[in-house]
Amino acid sequence: MPSDHRLAFLIMAHTDPQHLSRLTSVLAASGDVFVHLDGKVGTDAFHERLSRQPEVHIVEPRVPVAWAGISQVDASLTLIRSAIAHYTDYGHLILLSGSCYPLKSPTEIEKFLGSHRGREFIRYIDMRESPEHYMRQINRKWFKEPFYRGKSGLMTFADKAFRKSLTNLGLANHWPRNLVPYFGSNWWAITSNCARYILRYLRDNPEYYSINKQTFSPDEHFFHTLIGNSRFHANATGLQPYQGRGTWRMANLHMIHPSLQKWYTLADWKEVTGSDKLFIRKVGTEESSALLDRIDMQLR
Repeated sequence: MPSDHRLAFLIMAHTDPQHLSRLTSVLAASGDVFVHLDGKVGTDAFHERLSRQPEVHIVEPRVPVAWAGISQVDASLTLIRSAIAHYTDYGHLILLSGSCYPLKSPTEIEKFLGSHRGREFIRYIDMRESPEHYMRQINRKWFKEPFYRGKSGLMTFADKAFRKSLTNLGLANHWPRNLVPYFGSNWWAITSNCARYILRYLRDNPEYYSINKQTFSPDEHFFHTLIGNSRFHANATGLQPYQGRGTWRMANLHMIHPSLQKWYTLADWKEVTGSDKLFIRKVGTEESSALLDRIDMQLR
């Protein structure tokens, strides 16, 4: 890999320290690895394994991540800031989950991304083409972030009920008319130039973060909208024709099942070998060890 196209892998993890250790050890052969551990989970098992890999950086602060909440974006931004602080000129920063795994060898990953210098691997659709669904995610307020983060089961139940009641009110979220909203997969790969632009924009335009704070699954439109409304859209895989609902349609470098729920196993080997993607999601120790062993032997 050319020295001027260094890679950074940004991993959001919350479970399965055994698989995370396997994933990071493989990725370390292709670039620098940064891991955000969900602030809700204990870290001893993760640290015990990752401490054996000095090339892996566990980032701070740790954000307690809520499904479909702004904390997904917060964790991603923590990873971006940590990577850029470590080395400012990465060729690509690749966002992954702790349940991903590479389908290609380090050499193939490096060659592919090195041959696409300046390319932003982030596909998206114009959310205005789906007023009944995607626009609803940004035009009303969703209360996905807990107000209570303690251990009381009763308080947790009450918090969920209260937030559901607030969401059901359908309070308006005032999206600016001059900002085209774009939707896509939250697993992307962007250049360091683009990453630095995002950090500068958020510093200079704090209102953008505010209007996304109570949208639904902001990680699926936050970065896409920033890039789609910037000069970086010209070098992005970018705007796609709207073909219906489905985050999987916007997959960038990942093999993702349309259900978004399926865990891949060895029974899916034919489908896996037919993919031209660089990574697969979802895989883990319990469900996928035999598949991962075969990937290591035959694909990588």
